[in-house]
Amino acid sequence: MTRRQDVLEAVRLGADAIGVVLYEPSPRYVTPEAARLLVADLPDHVERVGVFVSATVDQIAAAVKIAALSSVQLYTGPSRQELELAGCTVPIIRALKADAGLAEALAQCADEAVLLDAPAGVLPGGTGKTWDWSLLDHVSRPRYLMLAGGLHAGNVHEAVMRARPDAVDVSSGIESSPGVKDGARMAAFVAACAPFRNKAQEVR
Repeated sequence: MTRRQDVLEAVRLGADAIGVVLYEPSPRYVTPEAARLLVADLPDHVERVGVFVSATVDQIAAAVKIAALSSVQLYTGPSRQELELAGCTVPIIRALKADAGLAEALAQCADEAVLLDAPAGVLPGGTGKTWDWSLLDHVSRPRYLMLAGGLHAGNVHEAVMRARPDAVDVSSGIESSPGVKDGARMAAFVAACAPFRNKAQEVR
């Protein structure tokens, strides 16, 4: 999210988490200070997730404090132990790519919350590309699985039925342009997810 009005609309529609990208090359990048304003005063049940790519322990810890984040999503980066040593104890969502190394990567993250995204392009996420969900058929699943990569109102039902995730992540599929969310697309996406909402679990 890059606009406060989009954050408030997503929360009104029932979003369980709001993400802010703290990776400068992304067209959705916001500073930690801007992120704090975006996610200020949200209901307690809504997660405030900072998305980081190859960030250092110090960068993550500082942004968590400034933006009052409740969890972090990491595309590579430090371990949980390294963050805890720096006093950063928020939950971690480990972002992985659905590629040839998926089975090994998932085995190493069995006890973590994992977000599976499409194989990397120029940017690590928000590409609008889907991936072969059947890759999940013969791999061990992590403790908590989030599905990302090219999801939108037209395919999220199929994706959930096929991949059986605990949660779904959407960005480009609800946008009119990078970083600018579209209210109608958000509403359609939430409506498409409605049959599965009673199965949702909390990221711990």
